Amino acid sequence: MCMWVIDITKHKVNTDIVCYKILNKDLTSYVKKFQYELNKEFTTKLGIPRQEYNSYNTPRLIVDEGFHGCVNYNDANRPYKELKKDNDILLVACIIPKNSEFYFNHFTGFIVSEKIKIEKILK
Repeated sequence: MCMWVIDITKHKVNTDIVCYKILNKDLTSYVKKFQYELNKEFTTKLGIPRQEYNSYNTPRLIVDEGFHGCVNYNDANRPYKELKKDNDILLVACIIPKNSEFYFNHFTGFIVSEKIKIEKILK
């Protein structure tokens, strides 16, 4: 999975951030099959934004590496409803812990961070 970013500034979390993810029923990530566990903090390398061009030849910045999520429940729930029709998936609430580094797309509400903790299975 990758995330399109507008702001290329790496931020540091001042307080825990709640976000939402779509996972497979076995708690693996939907795209990369990373294995999560409930209430365990995971750390990974946070990627460096790279430029690519969309089909209209418009440049955008992409972050491939890191833990991806949505900060707004509705932004995560919309694709969950569509994917749920054909897939055995979960919607989970997560915490991006204080002092984690992250990138955030203010337009889409997507966030990618170096740390994450799966807190609760919502559906």
